[in-house]
Amino acid sequence: MTQLASVVEVSERVAASSSRLAKVRELAVLLQSLEPAEMKVGVQYLSGEAPQGRVGIGQAALREASAATPANA
Repeated sequence: MTQLASVVEVSERVAASSSRLAKVRELAVLLQSLEPAEMKVGVQYLSGEAPQGRVGIGQAALREASAATPANA
């Protein structure tokens, strides 16, 4: 599994949990698994920041994408 996928999974579990202790445990395990060079980016993603700053996608583009029919896999 990629590190980004791990960050996403942990983020979803933390969001779904009401237990503060469970959230801290999930985050601690994830952060301990990251290499030092990955730590800053991991924390940025977990805190809702994009490491590169603005992504350049406006609300109109997001609405259009969510209304579009998904492509067949």
